[in-house]
Parts: sequence; structure tokens; C-alpha cells
Amino acid sequence: MAGRGGGEHPGSSGSFDRRDDRAPAAYHNRSADYRDRSSERYHGSPREIISDRERESFSYRDLSTRRSLDKSTSSRSINAGEHGKIWDQRKGHEKSMAYSVQTGSRTPSSASSGRRILKPGQQAMMELLGDMAHHRIQLHQVEAKLQRTKRELSQSNTRPTEFASVEDLKRREVQRYEDEKTKQEQKLAQIYQKLQTSFDSLVKQLQQQLPPATSDRQHETPSPVNKIQGFISELEPRLAELQKQITSGMESHVQGELKKLKESNSNEIQCLRSSLDEEKQKTRLMVGKLEDGQRENQMLEERLSRLEQKLLGIDSKIEVQISTEVDEKLNKKMSSIDEKFGKIQQLQMSLDDHTTQLASLKRSASIATKSSTAASNTTSTAASNATFEQLKKTVEMQGRNIKFLTTKQDSQMLKVEKLQILTDSNKVDVENNGDLLKLQDVAVAEQRKRQESLEEEIASLKSMSHDQEERHKLLDKAVVGLSSTAKVLSQGQESLAADVTSLGSSFKDSKKSHDTQASEIASLEVLVQEQHKKSDVLEQSVASLQDATAGWSHQEFRRLSEKVHEFPPATGLKRLLEELPPATDLQRLLKELPPAMDLTRLLKELPPAKDLKQLLTDVPKLKKSMSEAMVRSSNTPTPAPVPAPAPAPPHMTKEMVMQMVNPQVRELGKLLKSDLSQKFTVVAENFGKTIDAANARTSRSEADVKGLDERVSEIDKTLKESQKEMRETSESLHKSFREQTTEVNSMKGSIALAFQEVDKTRREAKVGTDDVQFQLTHMTDWAKNFGSKQWHDSVAQQIAAYVPAHFTGQLDSLTTRISTLESRGNDSEGANKRRKGVNGSPLVLSGTY
Repeated sequence: MAGRGGGEHPGSSGSFDRRDDRAPAAYHNRSADYRDRSSERYHGSPREIISDRERESFSYRDLSTRRSLDKSTSSRSINAGEHGKIWDQRKGHEKSMAYSVQTGSRTPSSASSGRRILKPGQQAMMELLGDMAHHRIQLHQVEAKLQRTKRELSQSNTRPTEFASVEDLKRREVQRYEDEKTKQEQKLAQIYQKLQTSFDSLVKQLQQQLPPATSDRQHETPSPVNKIQGFISELEPRLAELQKQITSGMESHVQGELKKLKESNSNEIQCLRSSLDEEKQKTRLMVGKLEDGQRENQMLEERLSRLEQKLLGIDSKIEVQISTEVDEKLNKKMSSIDEKFGKIQQLQMSLDDHTTQLASLKRSASIATKSSTAASNTTSTAASNATFEQLKKTVEMQGRNIKFLTTKQDSQMLKVEKLQILTDSNKVDVENNGDLLKLQDVAVAEQRKRQESLEEEIASLKSMSHDQEERHKLLDKAVVGLSSTAKVLSQGQESLAADVTSLGSSFKDSKKSHDTQASEIASLEVLVQEQHKKSDVLEQSVASLQDATAGWSHQEFRRLSEKVHEFPPATGLKRLLEELPPATDLQRLLKELPPAMDLTRLLKELPPAKDLKQLLTDVPKLKKSMSEAMVRSSNTPTPAPVPAPAPAPPHMTKEMVMQMVNPQVRELGKLLKSDLSQKFTVVAENFGKTIDAANARTSRSEADVKGLDERVSEIDKTLKESQKEMRETSESLHKSFREQTTEVNSMKGSIALAFQEVDKTRREAKVGTDDVQFQLTHMTDWAKNFGSKQWHDSVAQQIAAYVPAHFTGQLDSLTTRISTLESRGNDSEGANKRRKGVNGSPLVLSGTY
């Protein structure tokens, strides 16, 4: 390397020898020792006191040269150490030649003249060399500190620390050391340029000074110069070939390292892809679960809609049935009341007629008795007694019939009162049914609210699934970025840093996305807790309803069921309500009715309906017979006041009248009895029909109530099932959220490990690139030193001017060594070992090596 090769003593005048570095001031007192330096085993003179700065620069150069020489002492293979050895040998000879040029003699006797005064250009060069050594030491110290801080930073990432700010402090230190490193490298680059220019100027000065001083000596020794130039011309192609081999070896080494890095990165990328595939599978499972939950929710919604439709249908049916039944009952009752009122009026009219007829009969009987008493008191007493007894019997029979009719009327009134009680109970049941319908409406509203909350939760879950898909897309993008970085790594080592930075940015994005995912998971947990609270409130409401019903006794349930059974069907109530007269007419009729006591009294006083009917039918016959009797009685001559009354004709006697009236009265009684019995049978049949219809309606209402109970039980079952399904869905959601959080945590851990591995590979790659760069710079500087024509010319001139006597032999040995090295490199069977002499040169046996 140019920097390392340029750190010599000022007295060396551009030549290269480590002995001058170790003892720059004592070189004049030292005898020249030009032994073979293949093994580098030579001893220097005692050291003089030197400064600390020079000591540091010398020690660093000793270390750098020792590293390169230790590799080549044990073997004679073709490598950079062998060339470095040859180069050091040439440097030593060049130093010796330059020293001899500067001192003006080739013997050590010139060393007794003391120290030489340095020129200004040489002094500036020495200062540059000292600055270079100083900055180089500083650079190595900074690199050591940087490595140490990076190692501590990596340890702080893996192990827990006492303070949270350790990582930030270490990162700042790393940045500071990197800045210092760049500064030192810049300073060294500037110093290298200055040294190169100073060396070039010094070589030019030497070239200008050499010809006049060495013209006589060149004439004296022409053959060594020619030999040296020939050797140099022969060595140049060999050195070029060696340089090519070294460059090819370095390229193969670099390619191998790049392949290793590529393989490691490909393995990491495969691991990341596998983890991403697993995450995709998990997301697919989550999407499947969400779809199942949506299907279940749709099923629940359909069930709820069906239940609502059923409830609406039941409500409408119940209302129609109740209204029709109430209308039918009211219409029937009003019609029966109207019929009874008409019958009562007819009975009153028949009573009035009967009383008038009886009064007329009594009058006619009294008149007949008065008229007949005068004629035949003695003859008609027996007949009158018989007729009186018959009339008495008939009156008793009529009284019995009237009592029978009154008892029947009382039973009918009791039935009417019972029907009124039933109507009142039906009204109460209708009100209770309205309350039940209200409760059902409230339950339906609550169920709708629950359904809306379920829909909101499903929408939130859908949004979460979309967010999860977007996050996976981001992860896919990050993986694509990683694959692109791996491709860029395979192309070159310089793009590795850019890829690592892009990977870091993608990691930050993924970290941000994971943080957002964690926040969304927390919000989802809050939503789930709210759903639990809602379910708890619903359970409390159901428990309160159960407690309210639990306090009821069996009798209360039975009463409720009986009341529900007593309800008429909805159609009958609706028909009754439709057939009812207006409310004003009903109020007017109720006001016009007599009191209940008068009605009962009148009904009790009424004769049997058959008798009344018979009387009504026989009234015209009686009127006709009475008119005939009156006509006959009017046709009889009136008696004179003086003479005694004439006896009545035999056909107008009382017996004849009774004989004429009795069969008619009997027929009338029979007709009345038959008519009344028929009417009472019709009334009883009608009452039986009404009672049967009421019983049928009650049975229908009981069946409807049972159906309602069954429907209510089904609704309760469906509600319980929906609650169970809600609990199961909430539990499954909790489980899925927990699994997702664990998966996210595992992903975070895997990503952190992946980034740690990436950082590790980046550090290793950086170290490898630094080593490769160092070796490449060393090789390029070495090649530049070998390839410069001026340097070769100056070396040739120095060798020609100050070549020692035994230098040609050493060059011959060097040529033989190079030839043997080339033969060994080309030989596939391996190198042949040869013995060394005392000074390290191969033994000469019979003119051959």
C-alpha cells in the first residue's frame, strides 16, 4: 500500500526499508549487510531515542508488515506475501542504494561523518509521514471503538437493560464514531495525495541529479546495468501475470462471499415468505369464520323477520276475532232483548185484553144471574154451584200456569244475568289481551334493537377484516421489497446498504401497521365488552320477567288460562261490534226501559204464553157469542110492571150458556197451553243454541289461547337460542381476537429476529467489504507502485549507479525463484521441495539449482 510504503526515514530519499524505520538516526553507524532477506531474519543496530509519534508510526508499520510477512515465511506458494517479500527485498536494496547516493559512498566508513542535514522538501515529507501514521493510528482506534459500541448495541437489543435510553446512547456513539472514521479517512486520503506528489517530485529530482554524478561509473560497470535492465524487462510480464492471478483470486473470493451472503439472504427471505403464507392462511381462516358469523346473523335476521310477521298476523287475527265475537254477542243479546221486550209488550196487551174480557164476563155473569134469580132461584142453584166450581178450578189452573211461567221467566232472567257477567269477564279478558299484545310489541322492539346492534358489530368485523387484508398486502409489499433487496445484494455489495435501509423503512411501516392493528384489537375488545354488557342487561331483563312470573301461583296461571279460554273468537267479536247499533240508540233504549223490579213483577203477573195466545185467538169468537146472546136477550119481551115476569125460554137458560161457553173455554185453554209450550220450547232451543255457541266460542278461544301459549313458548325458545348463539359468537370472537393477538406478537418476535439477523449479516457484510476494500486498495497501490514507469526507471538508474558486487547474484537467484514459483503454480503434481543454504538461497549442485 502507498501509505504504508511511504513511511520511511528522511535519509532514505524515497527508498523503502524497515531497518531505517526502526533506527533512522543510527543507520550511518551500521555496517552494510546485504544478506538474502527471504526469511526476514536480520538484526538491526541499537535504537536511539525517538519521539512517541514516530514510535507509534513505526510500531504500526511493523505490525502491518509483520502480518504480510508471517503469511509467507512457512510456504513458498504464489500469494501476496511472496510478492510482498520480493518487494521488501527490493525496497531494502533501493534504500541502500539511495543511502549510498546521498552519502556519496558505498562503504560504511561514510557513516562516521555524523548526521545529515535534511532538505526542506524531505522535512515536509517526513512531517506528512508522521501525520499519516498519527491519523492511521487514530483511525484504528476509532474503528476498534466503533466495533465495541456496535457489539454493545447488539447486546442491548437482545438483553434487557436497566435504563431505557441505553440503545439511543449507543446509537449516538456509533454515529459519532462513524463520523470520526470518515474524517480520518478523508484526512488520510489527502495525506496520500500529498505524499504521492512529494514522491513524484523527489523521483524527478533524483532523475535530474543522477546522470552527471554517475557517468564515469556507468562506463566502468556497463554489464550489471544491462543485466539489471534485462532482468527487469523479463520480470515485468511475470509480475503482470502474478498480478492477474492475484486479482482473479480476489475476485473469486469476493464472489464466494457474495454467494454466501446471497444464500443467507435467500434463506431469510424463504423464512419470511413461509411466515407470510402462514399469516395468509390464518387470515383466510378468520375470513371464513367471519363469513360463518355473517351467515348465522342472516339466519337470525330471517328468524326474527318470520317471528315479527307471525306476531303481526296473530295480532291482526286476535283483534279481528275479538271484534267479531263481541259484535256477534252484542247483536244477539240486543236482538234477544228486543224480542223479549216485544214479547213483554205483547203479554201486557194480552193481559189487558184478558182482564177486560174477564171483567166483561163477570158483568155478563152478574147480569145473567140477576136476571135469572128472579125466574129460577131454586132450579139453578145447583147448576150455578157447579159452574162456579168449574170456574174456580179453571182460575186455579190459570194461576198454576202463571206461576210456572214466572218460574221459567226467573230462570231466563238468571241466564241473562249470567250472560252479562260473561260479557263483563270477556271485556276484562280483552283488556288483558291488549296488555299482552303491548308486552309482545315491547319484546319485538327490544329484539329489533338487538338485531341492529348485531348488524353494527358485523359491520365493524367486516371493516376489521378489510384492515387485516390491507395489512397483509403491506406485508406482501415488504416481502417483495426484501426479495428485491436480495436481488440487489446478488448484483453487488455496494447496493447492500441501500437495501438494508429500505428494509428498515419497510420494517418501520410494518411496525406502525402492527401498532395500528394492536390499537384496533384493543378497540375490538372494548366493543366485545360492550356486547357482553348488553347481553348481561338482556339476561337481567329475562331474569326479572322470570322472577315476576315465578311469584304467580298455579291458581293465577289457571285463572289466566281460563280467562283466555273464555275469550270469544276474534271473528265473532268483530261481527258483534259491527252489528251493534250506535251508542246513542243504545243509551236511549236503556233509558226508556223500566226498572228491573217492575219488569220482574210484570213478568210474574203474566199468565202463560199459550193461554194468552189462545185467549187472543178466542177473543173474536167470544165477542161474537156475546153479541148473539145480547141480541137474543134483547128480542125477549119485557115483562109488565104489574103482572109477574114470564119465564125465560128454555134455550137462553144459564146452563145453556155455560154449555156453550165451557167447551170454547176449554179449547182456548188447550190452545193457549199448546202455544205457550211451543213458544217456550223455541225459546229454550234458542237459549240452548246460544249457550252452545258460547261454549263453542269459549272452546275456540281456549284453542287460540293454547296456540298463543305455544307461540309464546316458541318465541321464548328462539330468544334463548339467539342468546346462546350470541354468547357463542362472542366467545368465538374473543378466542379469534386472542389468537390474532398471539399471532401478531409471534409475528413481531419473528420480524424482530429477522431484522436482528439482517443487522448481523449487514455488519458481517460491512466487515467483509471493509476487508475486501482494504485488500483491494492495498493491491491497487501495490500495482500502481509496480506499474509506474518513472519508478521503474529511477530504480533501474539507482541500481545501475549503486549496484553492489554481489547484487547480480541475488537477481539471478530472484529470477530462478520466480521461475520455480511459476513452474509450481503451473505444475499439477505439487511443488518440489529444495534445501536451503545458510543464507536462505538454494544450493547449487553441479551448475543447477
